[in-house]
Amino acid sequence: AAISTTLLLEHFPIECILNTGAAGGLKENENVLDCVISTRVVEHDYDTSPLDGKEGLGLFFDADPKLVNIAKEVVQEMKVPYHEGLIATGDQFITSESCKRILEIFPESMCAEMEAGSIAHVASHYGVPFVIIRSLSDIAVKEGNDMAFNEYVEKAAKRSAEFCEKCVIKISKK
Repeated sequence: AAISTTLLLEHFPIECILNTGAAGGLKENENVLDCVISTRVVEHDYDTSPLDGKEGLGLFFDADPKLVNIAKEVVQEMKVPYHEGLIATGDQFITSESCKRILEIFPESMCAEMEAGSIAHVASHYGVPFVIIRSLSDIAVKEGNDMAFNEYVEKAAKRSAEFCEKCVIKISKK
């Protein structure tokens, strides 16, 4: 994700980044196919605490408020249930143990995934506004929330395409 984002920003005149994908939900009030819109992203596996103490846990990046508002407008128009807040991201698959750790250190985390930190980090380095949007594929803290993978992929992909198209139209008008 970091290499792709870097290459795109190095070779094309990109004004902003709208990144969609899947994530695992971390809150009881979430459901499969709900949308999470980032207000911030934290690299949950970034840890300089041996040097910096508790302040060395996590590396944070703020999403662009204008893009967050556009994303919210679009999901509301589409009548998609959504949550906004912190997206926890790291270079690891999430187990029940790592889920517990994320929620202990970053209790406001709405979901966990693997690409947002790379994209947010590169976008911030280049000074390009971004927002991350994730469709929830499962909810780690809740039983009976699974959906057959093929069914999820079909629904999430269709919704993501529609969402992106509507966001691009709104962004181009502002």
